[in-house]
Amino acid sequence: MSPVPLILLIGILLLNFDQSSALSVGSRSLFREVSSNRAGDVDYAVELNATNFDAVLRDTPAMFSVVEFFAHWCPACRNYKPHYEKVARLFNGPDAVHPGIIVMTRVDCALK
Repeated sequence: MSPVPLILLIGILLLNFDQSSALSVGSRSLFREVSSNRAGDVDYAVELNATNFDAVLRDTPAMFSVVEFFAHWCPACRNYKPHYEKVARLFNGPDAVHPGIIVMTRVDCALK
């Protein structure tokens, strides 16, 4: 087994939501692009924190959510970020290949 799927299984939490609580699949309000510090880079994963965690996961139009828990200072987490972004690009964003199935999110556990 390659390390990326193993890290994915260890570093994320898969949440299944009831289909009746999901909004319409065509809604893209959660999937807006957020620019990062570097010019040209696009962050496709939705940032979660203590104030928006429940609301975003409850109101997402996707049936499933993948939550990555990471620390911004961790070298392994920094190295993993580009791989997570590749997957997030498939599900989130205006040009998603598979929109409305899974919302890719992340939580920086080092922030208060």
